[in-house]
Amino acid sequence: MSNIGQTVLNPKWQAGTSMKALVWHGKRDVRVETHGIPDLTDPGDELVRVTCATVCGSDLHLYNGCAFELKSGDILGHECAGVVEKVGPEVSGVKVGDRVVVTAVIACGQCKWCEQGLTSACSETNTSSAMEKLYGTTFSGIFGYGHITGGYPGGQAGRVSECFDG
Repeated sequence: MSNIGQTVLNPKWQAGTSMKALVWHGKRDVRVETHGIPDLTDPGDELVRVTCATVCGSDLHLYNGCAFELKSGDILGHECAGVVEKVGPEVSGVKVGDRVVVTAVIACGQCKWCEQGLTSACSETNTSSAMEKLYGTTFSGIFGYGHITGGYPGGQAGRVSECFDG
């Protein structure tokens, strides 16, 4: 298995870099701020320069403070599109320069759920103890939706680093 769970605990940021990102600071308090650019943390990761991001109805839960496990400083956004800038050595499905759509779901591609094509049930990408307590299990990690879905930085930013099982 990859070290996807470690990505949340120890995110890697490229030294001396910056991008703009939509950052949550509390109920109805989101700001566009300068933030470091993420880097690859796993051989199966890719780095995507975001060219288009969107807001959906579920973002209103975050904005209005109705979602669990958000922390001041979290980067929002779980849907985006962009151009691949960098790939890990295990990525074979895309190459630098490819245009991609980044789904909200983060899946390992190797667990029993991913092998069945049920990537939103991935058992390896969300280590949230809060979700485990609430629901008795977890589902896949999700970009930019707080720590109950893995704590991954979101795509309403200049770049997003994602695991890609392509």
